[in-house]
Amino acid sequence: MPSALPALHAAARLPTSTGPVQVGIDVLEAQQFAPLAGLRVGLITNRSGFDARGRRTIDVLAHAPGVRLAALFSPEHGLDIDVDERVGDTRDTATGLTVHSLYGATQRFPAQSLRALDALVFDIQDAGVRFFTYETTLGYALEAAAARGIA
Repeated sequence: MPSALPALHAAARLPTSTGPVQVGIDVLEAQQFAPLAGLRVGLITNRSGFDARGRRTIDVLAHAPGVRLAALFSPEHGLDIDVDERVGDTRDTATGLTVHSLYGATQRFPAQSLRALDALVFDIQDAGVRFFTYETTLGYALEAAAARGIA
């Protein structure tokens, strides 16, 4: 019978990286935002949404050529992740856009907030401490997008 020792040693080795890890907004920027070109975009994000240079994803998309950032959505704890209770809609001062709360009166997307959108982008980076709420928000986003034919 062959020894299992080589397989155990191979399984114990850590994976190696072949290049830098990029977050989605950096990948989109490297693609010159081609997947979002000409689209009205809704962004689901919070304070964790930023690129490799430290810019908010909100600001990157708001200035992306050929992309119209049309709506903002925030999950539990709000856009600045500093509220530990239900959060109402607010306004992002940099863009002037309404930040639709997905943890206020309802955790679902208000129908009117999706009416003029062609695509939803989800950008929440998390260490896994609130996985149940952010994962649920992602699930609700996928359901809402599918029901309305939004990419």
